[in-house]
Amino acid sequence: MDKRKTLEHLKSVVIVILCLTLVFLVWKSGLFKSSAGAAGTSRVDTQNTESGEIDDSGSVSAEAARPMIIVLNSEDGTRHADKYDTVSLNRTYERTGRLFAEAMGSAGEPVQIDAEDWHRALCSPGACFMYLSPVKLSVLDGWLGTEITGLWKEMSARSVCIYEEHDGVHFAFADPDTGLMYSCATTLPAEALAEQTANAGESGAVYLFETGRTDVPEQDVLIFSGSYEHPFLDASDPLASGETMKDVLRQFGVDMESGSSYTDSDGTRVFIDNDFTIRVKGTDTLIYRLNEEPDGNAVSAAIAVEMVRDIIQRTAGRYCGDAEIRFLSAGADADGAYSIEFCYTAAGGRIFTGSSGTAVRARVKAGVITDMTVRFRSYTVGAEQASLMPELQTAAAAGGRFVLGYSDTGAGVIGPEWFAD
Repeated sequence: MDKRKTLEHLKSVVIVILCLTLVFLVWKSGLFKSSAGAAGTSRVDTQNTESGEIDDSGSVSAEAARPMIIVLNSEDGTRHADKYDTVSLNRTYERTGRLFAEAMGSAGEPVQIDAEDWHRALCSPGACFMYLSPVKLSVLDGWLGTEITGLWKEMSARSVCIYEEHDGVHFAFADPDTGLMYSCATTLPAEALAEQTANAGESGAVYLFETGRTDVPEQDVLIFSGSYEHPFLDASDPLASGETMKDVLRQFGVDMESGSSYTDSDGTRVFIDNDFTIRVKGTDTLIYRLNEEPDGNAVSAAIAVEMVRDIIQRTAGRYCGDAEIRFLSAGADADGAYSIEFCYTAAGGRIFTGSSGTAVRARVKAGVITDMTVRFRSYTVGAEQASLMPELQTAAAAGGRFVLGYSDTGAGVIGPEWFAD
């Protein structure tokens, strides 16, 4: 009798273990979705499915740190610059990105320098990264996988360079918010820098201050001689594909087929979750909104930017064709929330999408994405090209900075233009 009871008890234990195992496997398979995994409802201390855990130093993302322009100055006086040839730029970035990470990570306290010293830094043997818009150094260091300390991490930079002087390698940057320029000593070996900048080849690029055009206010603009021809772009709406729509919604935590949804009178599709609502307008615009304002501690700008960048790379960035999505701006509100923008770029130019000119607008509060508008567009670089005004004349007309741009108002073909920046 006791043996029979023991046997029955063991059977019960085995059944319980099997049931628990089944529940675990079903949960792991994703059959039971949870809105906690959706963009915007994931807190920063939760693990993202693709990029790993987001910690307080910002996620390491070397791709996000890739600039719009890279300049290499060799010790023999030649200068190689990449901008419009994105294949060459990516190849150059693979060689030089780690150098900037090491230089930033080992940099001492910055010392203010004047315009003459800044120009000398730009022309000295070394490398320079130029970004589409100002980036906080506390965001840039996280992208490069390093960390800087001190008050200067709250400064911004649009151009950063590492250059060799008699006493070693220095890291320099210009803060566009104050107009001031700084330099820091680093422990980056000069040999490592010289190895990556040697034999890069001459590209004919010059800085405006090297041309004698002192009448133009902004002098550190890089001019590419002979860059008159730029391609047209073919544009389309990736959300017109049902499979693409299904995948995008899944990344936001919505099951398109089994979730709660309805269609507005204007044709907008509305998807409702306990925590958030998503509206898809036409075949190109997705609007995400959290149902309630979150409570909690504020996070750093680096974390806020990385949260938005991560979900965008898994959605719009996956379906944008020859284009790329790049960081544009991040500003803090009075209530501690961040307003963050990204844009599309292609063929070395910025794409001004829709009336806002942005691909993504998002708001992050207390480590949660509360609002986000995403314009889904796919771009293909065409074979046909247009002739534009030479860059030196363009810089003079713009007063300095300018950018190759494409104004996307929904047409199927978009032509290149110069825009004052």
